[in-house]
Amino acid sequence: SSSASSSTVPQEQWVIARSLEEAQMKICQQYGIENKEFTLIQDPDVLDTWFSSSLFPISAFGWPTNQHLFSNTNQQVGSSENQPSHPYYPLSLMETGSDILFFWVARMVMTCTYLTGQQPFKQVYLHPMVRDAQGKKMSKSLGNVIDPLHVIEGVSLDTMKSQLNQGNLDPREIQRASALLTHQYPKGIEQCGVDALRFTLAAYMKQGNQINMDVDRAVSYRHFCNKIWQATRFVLSHLKSDENVNWSPKGTFLSVSEYEGNSLNGLEVKDRWILTRLADTVSRCGHGLSTFDFAAATSALHQFFYYDFCDRYIEFCKPAIRESSEGAYLTREILWTCLDTFFRLAHPILPFITEELWQRLPQPLDQQVDSIMISPYPQTESYQQFRNESIELDVENVATVMRVARAAAQQMAVKLSTVSITVYVGPTSRIHQNIIEHQQLIQQQLKVIQFNVEASDKLPSTASTVTVNADCKMILTSSQTESVDVAAAQLLQLKANEKKVAKIDKLIQTLLGRMQSESYKSKTPPHIQQQDAEKLSQMQKDRNVLTSSSGDSSTQG
Repeated sequence: SSSASSSTVPQEQWVIARSLEEAQMKICQQYGIENKEFTLIQDPDVLDTWFSSSLFPISAFGWPTNQHLFSNTNQQVGSSENQPSHPYYPLSLMETGSDILFFWVARMVMTCTYLTGQQPFKQVYLHPMVRDAQGKKMSKSLGNVIDPLHVIEGVSLDTMKSQLNQGNLDPREIQRASALLTHQYPKGIEQCGVDALRFTLAAYMKQGNQINMDVDRAVSYRHFCNKIWQATRFVLSHLKSDENVNWSPKGTFLSVSEYEGNSLNGLEVKDRWILTRLADTVSRCGHGLSTFDFAAATSALHQFFYYDFCDRYIEFCKPAIRESSEGAYLTREILWTCLDTFFRLAHPILPFITEELWQRLPQPLDQQVDSIMISPYPQTESYQQFRNESIELDVENVATVMRVARAAAQQMAVKLSTVSITVYVGPTSRIHQNIIEHQQLIQQQLKVIQFNVEASDKLPSTASTVTVNADCKMILTSSQTESVDVAAAQLLQLKANEKKVAKIDKLIQTLLGRMQSESYKSKTPPHIQQQDAEKLSQMQKDRNVLTSSSGDSSTQG
């Protein structure tokens, strides 16, 4: 920028040159004046948007003030390969949109390679286009634009409407957009937070080349984050109590060799079960992230924490965790291991809540780490010792018995605390062994008056019989009323089963339609095909159980 005194030269004039001397020469030649008649001032910000953005992989880490750390000329003694000295450069992956692949990504590769001698990253992940819940492209004139800050911080309907007037929309477009906002968000958008929004977008990645963003899903994942917070608070309150104020975990992995014969078999079934579920989650989550199947990773995290850890394991542990026995001490170790591993697994997707809660976890005395960001990510190989699919099947049988009992009591409109249950099982069936081994646990969890088990080759078949599976049925009797209308209850169960069968049929048809398509075998990864086959098999089994139960009810009613 030049400031001139001559009347022939504008008061301000931009000059593009490679040096001060070249700029002076251009002004002198253009206006025929001497150097003393004007003053040159260099613009302090000479980088355009895309050029400065191209430096991002190195400028984010302090370049050029620490330029020597990015040099690729440092070699270790005895090594023929160049060793970069910066701990976080080069990056492993760049995530971006396809619309700026050349504007930004190509420039980053060229600029950073030129300045440091090494590529800033070797892989580029292109995320899908984010659209509204109906799959329409977001447009201010339509009023369907979802501002990420609105989802994170929350916003009222009036505020969203007022922002429509801040642009240059036609009054008719404002009216149409305002009507759509009123229809979609009559109470505004609830505050969801950054983590819930990140988890939502990651969970949407299975949709393909576009994301149909529904804010309600972000709200549901905010509830999931709240579940993580509350469950962690509960566990922390029992890790360190008045009786064990000096308790600290042994380490990242459970030291099972110190318990009961140097074997996992020395642990209780519930403990071995949560550890095998944890190992499966580590495997699924790690595979999902490494193959960019982020939806699979979020599904694994949600399934483990919400259903396995909170709904089952914590409930199983409540009677024992309040004790001061060796078993209670071991339970604390496993609870800590589950939380520590889950936080490190989920951190790339839920960075804020996992960092906050992980900092509150007691840390092993010999493994103090300042931040979860630099703690090691759980590896599948380290958890393989815990995998036991047989244990998973056993606990699933027990959980099914409890789930069916609760559903039956609800249909009969009676409280479980007034119910006595008699379970009839085939004497050689696996579920018989499972129920016998966990009979006390089942009764504690259901809080029923009595829970009896009878082995029989011929299972009862009456109007009051409730089917668990082909090898197990149960009869509930209640003291809540003198006479329970079991026929009415059975009719309710029959109708409920019919609804479940219809829902399963719809899911089976959808899955079969995808599996039978021409491109399925060639374009679908093998592990996804295996998962689909397992889902189909499980849904067909569930359907058979429901239809057999309905058949018993209809023939006896």
